Amino acid sequence: MVLMYHRIATPLSDPWQLAVSRENFSQQLEVLQKLGTVVPVKDLVVSLKENKISRNTISITFDDGYRDNYFLAKPLLEKHNCAASFFITTHSINREQQFWWDELETILLHHKELPASFSMLLNGENISKSLANHGVLTPDEQLVHKTWVWPGQPPSPRCELYLLIWERLRPLPYEKIETVLDQIRHWAGVDKVGNADSFPMNLSQINLIANHPLFDIGIHTLTHPALASHSYPIQLKEISDCKYFLENEFGQTNNIIAYPYGDYNETTLQVVQELKLAAAFTTRQKHIDNREDIHQLGRFQVSNWNGEVFEEKLHQWFRTY
Repeated sequence: MVLMYHRIATPLSDPWQLAVSRENFSQQLEVLQKLGTVVPVKDLVVSLKENKISRNTISITFDDGYRDNYFLAKPLLEKHNCAASFFITTHSINREQQFWWDELETILLHHKELPASFSMLLNGENISKSLANHGVLTPDEQLVHKTWVWPGQPPSPRCELYLLIWERLRPLPYEKIETVLDQIRHWAGVDKVGNADSFPMNLSQINLIANHPLFDIGIHTLTHPALASHSYPIQLKEISDCKYFLENEFGQTNNIIAYPYGDYNETTLQVVQELKLAAAFTTRQKHIDNREDIHQLGRFQVSNWNGEVFEEKLHQWFRTY
């Protein structure tokens, strides 16, 4: 099986369950060493193509390229001698700001005071929402935001607005997302939000990972679009620009992709075949065996579980095989 991580962090909120704490990640690596054989993704792909997949083989992947991958995940992976692959969104490299979904979350769920109502024309649709007395963030509401997990019902007007805007922004081109975020910053009266821990890695950090004997990097597109929402030319540019940037900057062939959001369609499959990519990963929780389509491989998302719960999850996942 292939495991999917995003962040090693303890954020103020985590509705998509993308973060694992440093302590829990360390415990999870100990469990992996005990229960399975951790192998690099590229080795797993070779074994798959040669019909030599071994049972209890596990690969570790990280999506997006968060800075905490370098500062927190990397030392723990080194300590436990575990290989990992990092799928990089190249447009974000060296940008001292959060990914758009994190910035939207920071503004709407954590900014201390927002206007009492929101109204904005978003991609031709008028989005309106009253925050009423929820414009000023209270400690109780902050706690509610911290514990909210999708697809659970949004527990506050702020969470409702966040999910509504997120759903509308996700299929848009990056330039339109940036335009809307500028409007939201202006509405909220904020400038730069977030802290460096939630920013993407810079070139030097990725270079140290790319040239590390335990690690490798892979394609996660140029700007992290929901690929299935876009045309062939845009999908080709998003994937090929990311691929060739990584190769030019780090001097290594990059021919494995993780689809952003796990989102893809027949056009995406056409593009990855034309680019002769060796493999592609989705977000479907599915084991890997010799019958799998090499461009639709599954992964299991890991949540913020301690070692004991994580071990139970692994046993459960293996039993479904």
